[in-house]
Amino acid sequence: MKIVGIVAEYNPFHNGHLYHLNKAKELSEAEHSVAIISSNFVQRGEPSIFSKWQRAEMAVRNGVDLVLELPVLYSSRSAYHFAFGSIFSLEKSNVITHLAFGSENPDLSELNKISELLANENSEFKILLKKYLKTGQSYPKSREKAIKEYFPDLSVDLNQPNIILGINYLKVLKELNSKIKPVPIQRIGNYHGLKPVNNIAGATLIRNLMKKNDFSYKNFLTEETNKVVEYNINQDFTPVFIDDFTTQIMYQLRRMKKNEYPDFPGISEGLENKFLSSLCDNTSLDNLISSVKSKRFTETRIKRILIEILLGINKSYENSKPEYLRILAFNDKGRDIIAKIKEKSSLPVITKFADFYKESSPKSKLQLDLEITSSNIYSQVQKSKNHNSYNQEFTMSPLYLS
Repeated sequence: MKIVGIVAEYNPFHNGHLYHLNKAKELSEAEHSVAIISSNFVQRGEPSIFSKWQRAEMAVRNGVDLVLELPVLYSSRSAYHFAFGSIFSLEKSNVITHLAFGSENPDLSELNKISELLANENSEFKILLKKYLKTGQSYPKSREKAIKEYFPDLSVDLNQPNIILGINYLKVLKELNSKIKPVPIQRIGNYHGLKPVNNIAGATLIRNLMKKNDFSYKNFLTEETNKVVEYNINQDFTPVFIDDFTTQIMYQLRRMKKNEYPDFPGISEGLENKFLSSLCDNTSLDNLISSVKSKRFTETRIKRILIEILLGINKSYENSKPEYLRILAFNDKGRDIIAKIKEKSSLPVITKFADFYKESSPKSKLQLDLEITSSNIYSQVQKSKNHNSYNQEFTMSPLYLS
């Protein structure tokens, strides 16, 4: 059985994702598909626009056979942590044969060359990296310049986030000595592009349209996704944005003492001083982020730090590995994959959260408690007059669609 794995946010699932899913099956010749999707907070340092349950439903209704959860400990972190949590989970399922990922440049030999360098940094590369870091640039920008100097004939554009994620997927596959075969897929359009290509638009544009209540976003979503979105909005589950957490984030920042800030992984080089001084003059998140960001600390990094502080993801979690596989949604083919995973997986599989929680190991419980906390914080914003969203981890069951 060939099973293609996909790492995704589906934030929300759009026409480009459907193209990617169909191309992934075609190129891998896989009969089955598994997507591991972000929890309620995502890699760019923001909440997901719809909950993981709603996005998992979108995925299965659009043809994904099985949806697994990428725990918030990994879904809300930097590219490497995001990639590590995803690939480690897919690898430990022991059933995934291929990994499909979108890339602005699908040249696997070029991507492999870079990932090999990053997986085994030699002294020459380390010297180059240190040279650029000394100029005060951010780590990603310094690494990009070091790679370009090390490989002067490189044709890959390292400014593209999908390129960075793809390189990190390959790096983790190498670190795990995985037999999963990577399948890069040519991406259509631009990740951050504000202009669609035919009926395909990036998720950033779609979310911006949703925020402005511009219903032209429907043109870029699949028919099935539009149904899920319309149903949830009718149930009063409106789209969620980082601004909705302003009060909660500001409260956390203001209650923390100066010596508590460095407990969080993204804070270094006296960044806590910038936060504390900026709090005096700013009450909006946008203004706060603008005041704190710099050449060294990018806007995305600042937003990730804010989410880590909001959720309590401190340095005690730094070397954690995924402790379980959580099923969010599946169809009939997905049921076959679940049986196979339960037979072969190196990690326990969660179908009933409450039962697993009672019997879980201390390491698992740490990650589960973090998931409970993040979902309850998210539910404070994504309220519904028709549904009680509190403690959803215990009340929601995996969605089965025949």
